[in-house]
Amino acid sequence: MNTDRFADCRGRLDLLADLNAERTDVFAAYDLERLPAAADLEEAVGRHFELVGKTRYDPPRDYPAATWHITLEEISGPFEHTLHRMCERWFFRSEVLAAVPLSPHRENVVNGFLAGLVAAIGNCRTWRVHIAPQCWYGIEWDHVAFEAVDGRYMLSFMRSD
Repeated sequence: MNTDRFADCRGRLDLLADLNAERTDVFAAYDLERLPAAADLEEAVGRHFELVGKTRYDPPRDYPAATWHITLEEISGPFEHTLHRMCERWFFRSEVLAAVPLSPHRENVVNGFLAGLVAAIGNCRTWRVHIAPQCWYGIEWDHVAFEAVDGRYMLSFMRSD
């Protein structure tokens, strides 16, 4: 993993999430994280969501991985092609950002992020992560897991009120 590029990707995600929180009652969270150590990707993703209950709820709650009803769908081909539409949808959610012309400005933002992501984690296998949580998690979300030579990562987009 290229730590400088990883930090750059996280900074871009933080900025775009802040720009897309268009009202005080809408919370946007975009993140790129290293997944917890585990024997395989499914277990690592499960541990990630178990930590959500323990770290993002007040008071902390215990939501075992099974309660998230996690399924993984492998994405074939270069992940940047699949993620392009997802990133464009999430990066330009707010009314203000939705008014940004389709090209070349949006393309520059999305392509710059995806190039940084490729540089940060390198070649990898990629999965869409589907969840059906039993708890309140958000209004909408998308998660993508990456399994690279040096570790496993999760790209997350979420909006909540």
